[in-house]
Amino acid sequence: MLSLLKNKKIHIVGIGGIGMSAIAEILVSYGCSITGSDMSGGGNINKLEKMGVKVFIGHNGSNIKDCELLVHSSAVKSDNPEVSAALEQGVPVLRRSQILSDIMKLKNGVAIAGTHGKTTTTSLVATILKSAGFDPTYIIGGIVKNLSGHAHVGEGDLFVVEADESDGTFLNLSPVVAGITNIDFDHLDFYKSEENLIRAFEEFANIVPFFGKMWLNYDDPFSRKISGLIKKPFGLISTTENKEIDFSISSVEEELGKISFDLLHFGENAGRVTLRLNGQHNIQNCLIAAGICHELGLSFKQIIDGVSQFEGVGRRLEILKDVGDSLVIDDYGHHPTEVKATISSVSKMKKDRELVVIFEPHRFSRTYNCWNDFVSSFEAADKVFMLPIYPANEEPIEGITSERLASEINNNGQVECLAIDSMDEIISNQGRNQIILTMGAGKIGNKVRELVIR
Repeated sequence: MLSLLKNKKIHIVGIGGIGMSAIAEILVSYGCSITGSDMSGGGNINKLEKMGVKVFIGHNGSNIKDCELLVHSSAVKSDNPEVSAALEQGVPVLRRSQILSDIMKLKNGVAIAGTHGKTTTTSLVATILKSAGFDPTYIIGGIVKNLSGHAHVGEGDLFVVEADESDGTFLNLSPVVAGITNIDFDHLDFYKSEENLIRAFEEFANIVPFFGKMWLNYDDPFSRKISGLIKKPFGLISTTENKEIDFSISSVEEELGKISFDLLHFGENAGRVTLRLNGQHNIQNCLIAAGICHELGLSFKQIIDGVSQFEGVGRRLEILKDVGDSLVIDDYGHHPTEVKATISSVSKMKKDRELVVIFEPHRFSRTYNCWNDFVSSFEAADKVFMLPIYPANEEPIEGITSERLASEINNNGQVECLAIDSMDEIISNQGRNQIILTMGAGKIGNKVRELVIR
């Protein structure tokens, strides 16, 4: 079957993105001839070019010459000149999830979905399986330190993927074992209503075959609701000790950068876990990963040993600077639930240091839909600076601005918040006994690295 992929000419629009570059790496490893395009260069593109991929900077219909298939990310609009040229020439056009679904058919699929934490959970699953000698193929939406990347073609029969729910295309996947980290109200610009979003996750929960299993987070109210509706085999995890739950925990100890707990299987102690992350939400991610790996046949010792080798994912509570009592930590969190959980986790371990948060809102639609939740998400910080909203190709929405959001956070009376145009001065003049936490899914991650690692 793999011979069918040899020299297949595929063009990828938006190839520099974390998800699309991973697809490109996998296809190159299978012997496909890959070209691609993006609006700018970057580390992912540099890596692909070293692998022999021809990448065009800028989009032009002439870039797709001789391609047999065009693949594009959800961020690429239908009027993109390369997409238009492909349609005019009769070249098949697929979204990322559609080609991912096809590639997954080559192996036994393992998929992790959820509004928050799916990158971390997918990374943990891949790490545990690799540690146990399974050598899985994987595609992850972030750079995993201990895996030295985010994509790999393994010799084993498992294919581990992060399932993106943002445009409903995660329903194209066909995993044999899967998990849902949690369900929160995001991407309502696509789903139009909370009911539609929950219904999509319910459908995903029923995708697994009768010989597989879906893993659900009992701590999450919407996942718990789905557990009462699912028609396929499922397992449950919880951070509250419970003999009726497949995996729960006890005896939690936490310090900045590390958390330890006893792993319980139906109330019986399976061993002590040490995870190099913080927060209850990351314990939940770890438990989903443990459930998936246990279902795949790993022992408790293999799971615990694998977790100990996990070094974290880039931009997930990543410490960029640690000098005396001054830290700079960067995080990808951009939804109010993520923002609140991350700030709360750091604040509990800041000791006598001041916690300064710099936040870049991501998308006008998300800021609009989650406005009230954002206003109350920063209360555990000592001071907040609000950067301009990163548009991600969206048009502005009247009245939805960083200045107004900062003003309402101030009026909420829990924390001082100031709208700013640039964070250069704040980073450059960081004080002693101060933790700076930068958050957002736009340009803030690259910018803080320019300022700190220069």
